[in-house]
Amino acid sequence: MCSGGRGTYDMRPRKSNLFIWRRAARRIGPWVASATLCLSAVVVTFTLAVSASPAHAQPGPNVPCDIDEDGDVDLDDYTAFVSCMTGPLATHDGMQTCAFADSNSDGHLDALDFQSLQACFSGLNNPGAGTCVIRPIDTALRLPCSGGSAPDPSQGAGLDLHKVTINAPDAICNDGSPGVFYIRRADSAQHLTRWVLYLEGGGSCTDVEGCAERWCGSSFHTAAKMSSLWAHDAIAGWGIFDLSQSTLADSILVYLYYCSSDEWWGQRSNAVLASDTDPNMTYTLHFRGHRILEEALNMLLAGSVTSDSGTQVIPPLSTATEVLFTGSSGGANGARLNVDWVASHFDPTQTTLRAVFDAGLSPVPDVLVDPADAVILEDRTQLEAEVKQDLYRPFWDESCIQALGGGPNWWRCVNGGYTSLNHITTPFFQRMDITDPRPAGSFIPLLGSTLDEFADGVIASLMLLPNIDTTASEAGQISFVPGVFGSNCGQHTALTSSNYFLVHTVDDGNGIPRTFDEALRAWLGGSSIFIVDDHPAQSSTCTPP
Repeated sequence: MCSGGRGTYDMRPRKSNLFIWRRAARRIGPWVASATLCLSAVVVTFTLAVSASPAHAQPGPNVPCDIDEDGDVDLDDYTAFVSCMTGPLATHDGMQTCAFADSNSDGHLDALDFQSLQACFSGLNNPGAGTCVIRPIDTALRLPCSGGSAPDPSQGAGLDLHKVTINAPDAICNDGSPGVFYIRRADSAQHLTRWVLYLEGGGSCTDVEGCAERWCGSSFHTAAKMSSLWAHDAIAGWGIFDLSQSTLADSILVYLYYCSSDEWWGQRSNAVLASDTDPNMTYTLHFRGHRILEEALNMLLAGSVTSDSGTQVIPPLSTATEVLFTGSSGGANGARLNVDWVASHFDPTQTTLRAVFDAGLSPVPDVLVDPADAVILEDRTQLEAEVKQDLYRPFWDESCIQALGGGPNWWRCVNGGYTSLNHITTPFFQRMDITDPRPAGSFIPLLGSTLDEFADGVIASLMLLPNIDTTASEAGQISFVPGVFGSNCGQHTALTSSNYFLVHTVDDGNGIPRTFDEALRAWLGGSSIFIVDDHPAQSSTCTPP
């Protein structure tokens, strides 16, 4: 019972109350009624706008607070809400009705959720507004989405590396689920100070439609790249993690699961993405990739880490003598941006840290024949950097920003080619397929070029890398020659493909076929490695992935 308006009203959800309110509305025509609800010692007043002869509302499951999914937010939804109401200290039952009523998805039905109901209340048969409350993506776009597909629950499962959950409030995936990584202890005692840290790839998104396609599984990726809800307790090891074939797999292995859609750069929570054409498609995402990496690194450095299953225990990363920091695709871009920062956590007299970037090096503007193409490419790079800066609030390579004086060219620091050629001072190995279909698929239509021109641009860009100790903006800080492996198989990534890491070869220029694994180990051992095929392919032996 609550007092308000002209008297005291019993607002408990009884069908008779709903009948009286609606019958009165139909009898006296359009009107506005006020009601007050006592909820967890908070009194909230809301207004019910009811029309005497409304148009029938069409079903709209994306309307916030439309708990019964009939397209409007009315007293039926209020009734359902009250039946689930818990207050801020208890958890609702998790069933569909209460989950739909939980507008902020915090597990409680309390005054905050009721405020959302108040804001969204449209009345009987009046279509609800999609933007009355901004919900997280997992409640705004419910799986399975129309025309999409949910994550495959079996994909990637295995027994080789075991999950560790990161218990930090802001080291979270796009949907707010906790960040995770996977670990495996080295089998050989002599390798307990040798580590491989890997950043998983999987593209990114920067707008409301692209992120929705990603979540819904309407394109290449699914919601498994935006949430840890589908992260297995243990995963299989392939490529560099192939326990049966890769010699580097006998290291302490750390596989960081990618669920932030920001190429491991983001530092922002509750970013709002809204559609200009569909008012129902408005939601929030967390872009916290850098924070996930940071918290995982803190955990690993601080002490021994045990997998959630209790089956794997690894010593502190601070005891490492060799660290290989790696990543593929979007993970390679994340590794480039973060590598010098990661290296700063180690004493170089005790730990040797080197990096491997698997893919992600498109032709740089400097190698393009047509100056107009260089301008177009730089304009697109600048636009992408500005979008990511606004959406992700990303972590930047500080030395790059400082070298550019924080001026108008700051956006160059988001480009993998530019940073590799100028600002990465940690020794690195670049693997890139010169006809990689992913970057070619955007480069070619942008410039109206051909695959041949794309391949020539990649080769020319790779040829610049061995000279960065004299040509880079930070040349004074560079005392190494990067390793380079350029296959021509039209294959995007290789670090986690056993065939493309351990079987496929490219001639090293001396008539000796080398696998990526062999080339990498030779470089780690101190050899100079520059292995790049021609186009059309002359020396790559390509095997299925």
